[in-house]
Amino acid sequence: MRKLSWIVFPIGLAMFGLNCSDDDGETGSGGGVGSTTGTGSTTGTGSTTGTGSTTGTGGNGGSGGIGGSGGAGGGADCDPGQFGPNCEACTCVNGTCDDGVDGTGSCACDTGWEGASCDACAADYFGATCEACSCGFGTCEDGLTGTGACCVDVTAGQTFNSAFAQPSANFTVEWDVTPGMVGDGSSDVVVGLSEGAVIGLTYPSMAILIRFNTSGEVDARDGGGYAADTTYSYTAGTLYHVRATVNNTTKTYTVGVTEDGGTEVIVATDFAFRSEQANASPDNWAVLNQVGTPTAEVCNFIVQ
Repeated sequence: MRKLSWIVFPIGLAMFGLNCSDDDGETGSGGGVGSTTGTGSTTGTGSTTGTGSTTGTGGNGGSGGIGGSGGAGGGADCDPGQFGPNCEACTCVNGTCDDGVDGTGSCACDTGWEGASCDACAADYFGATCEACSCGFGTCEDGLTGTGACCVDVTAGQTFNSAFAQPSANFTVEWDVTPGMVGDGSSDVVVGLSEGAVIGLTYPSMAILIRFNTSGEVDARDGGGYAADTTYSYTAGTLYHVRATVNNTTKTYTVGVTEDGGTEVIVATDFAFRSEQANASPDNWAVLNQVGTPTAEVCNFIVQ
């Protein structure tokens, strides 16, 4: 009887011979594709998540996804009249604000206004709307509460002059006087016309003189002395309007005085020019205040 012989092969080779290679995992299933999404927010912060898949027989894990780019920053700006990163309110009352998110809030004032908020009148502008003054002499009463009056304060011993051109042989001049007060209330301010400027307290160089005298009355020069057709008492600190009509042909003048809010009173009619100036042709307005008397305010001189 023949004896059988068996050839034994290694089991491991028979079972794993198929679909294999010497490179470990070369044909295995690859890892998952990483996520690459990332939506930018409107505030400028991008999403950065993305997880790669790691499964697969014999394969290497997939690469992690790359985070999305951040969204572009918002383009917000301030409303008109607001400024700075916090959009604060501008404070310009009468002017243009440097507004916007990059603005400083500073104000460029309209004509006639000044101040950080453009809420005050500039010099030589007056009233609630800051109108321009139009003074030809003296100082303007400016500011929000100013009247726009053109005034000069003449202290004791002082003289003020303002030249003018005569409009015709017969003309009218007007002004306002507020006499001052000291001690017993006496004043001695003279306002009138001369030919050429008056030097110092040289009253004889004036042709027309209207005086608020030390007796508390208004009078005027008539040739060689002071007189009044009507007695007119004044009160220190009160405004009076003076109107003088001048006849440069006859060298005479007439004077009317009106207390603020009152009725005109004629205190001199056809008074002669001062004797020393009988032939003068007045072209200068002058205010003289006697030594030792209070300051007088004289405003709003006009000639017509």
